[in-house]
Amino acid sequence: MERVAIAVLLAVFLAPAACNRGSSGPTISQAELSAEIGGGTKVLLLDVRSDEEFRSGHIPGASNVPHDAIEDWLRKQNLAPDTDIVVYCESGGRSRTVQQVLISESFASVRHLEGDMKAWRECEKCAKE
Repeated sequence: MERVAIAVLLAVFLAPAACNRGSSGPTISQAELSAEIGGGTKVLLLDVRSDEEFRSGHIPGASNVPHDAIEDWLRKQNLAPDTDIVVYCESGGRSRTVQQVLISESFASVRHLEGDMKAWRECEKCAKE
């Protein structure tokens, strides 16, 4: 009985991590996004962290849509299927989930920011030095 309980717990905690690794879609690097923003490319930048995380700092021009509110938010929007979307969170888990939701809703260009907000902060820090 104890072995079964341990096996169930391992499946519950390890399965989502395994799914996230295999379900990634197109990505964009920090440098590529920075160049697109600086060059005036129209991109819908979605920060899918909590409101509190967003208030503590975000990429300029980003819209805050917490990951657990994405489906409600989408119903209220009138986004064209060819909208160029870049999603990010703090470290990747939530943004990968949202990316898959957006792809399943037939958006053609949904990219995940490599390294997410963690890497963006590091990139800014490097640029300041």
